[in-house]
Amino acid sequence: FMLSILVKLYGRFGDLDRAFKVVETYPAKYGFELNATVYTCLMSSCILNDYVERALKLFEKMKRSKCSPDVKTYVTLINGCLKKEKLLTEAVKLVDDAMGLGEARCSGPKAPLEHETIEGVLSAITRCRKSPELGVPLMERLRKAGIEVFLFGSSSASLRLPFGTSSAPL
Repeated sequence: FMLSILVKLYGRFGDLDRAFKVVETYPAKYGFELNATVYTCLMSSCILNDYVERALKLFEKMKRSKCSPDVKTYVTLINGCLKKEKLLTEAVKLVDDAMGLGEARCSGPKAPLEHETIEGVLSAITRCRKSPELGVPLMERLRKAGIEVFLFGSSSASLRLPFGTSSAPL
């Protein structure tokens, strides 16, 4: 808990080096493992300081460790990627990973995303005119996973998620 507060504090003051240093030294010094909350706080600090790529590298490190990402981790990274058009493909990969789609397919979602998060990705895809290469394939993977995607006109959609979330227009 205390480490998360320190990471947030250093991140808000733009001191990412110090945030990374406490994350690297405190677990060994005090004998504990990093949890998803600390990793997510550090990723959020990276994104806040416009280092989304560094947050994505940290995410890969997290996955290699014994710590599993949670929904908050995925949402933080997806929202960070949506801030930069060049990282839209990464946002789609994160949706795939969280929901257990495509190559990341598993027995079900690792971290079931809320429909607003998926809608945000699909909306960004539409705004950036990447529907043919990113939007359509993502919608097909969602449908194969049992997540219904309904199109209305050429630029909006609605989702019905199998885990009880109601559908809403995109």
